[in-house]
Amino acid sequence: MTDYRSVPLTELRDQLGQVINDVAESGRPIIVTRAGKEIAAVVPAALLQSGLLPPAYFDDALRTQTIAELDEKINAHTPEEIAQAREWLRRVKAADRASAAGAA
Repeated sequence: MTDYRSVPLTELRDQLGQVINDVAESGRPIIVTRAGKEIAAVVPAALLQSGLLPPAYFDDALRTQTIAELDEKINAHTPEEIAQAREWLRRVKAADRASAAGAA
């Protein structure tokens, strides 16, 4: 999430009003950090209202059901197919990191 502004939790306590205003005006999330680790996000209400987040994000039962369905689909593949998919994903992530580093 390095393309978003971040604010340490210790600063958020003193700047909450300004952070909320910044998110509302810019329409972009602000990431909250603690000891340098991303722990939460302040997101615009419009993001939640837009339906961009999947329903399972808000519903524990639906999330559990969705995960079970995904597990079932994954288990339908051979270990070799899963290993190939993991390797492909590893390469995609590495290329993405390299691309982001080149853009910085």
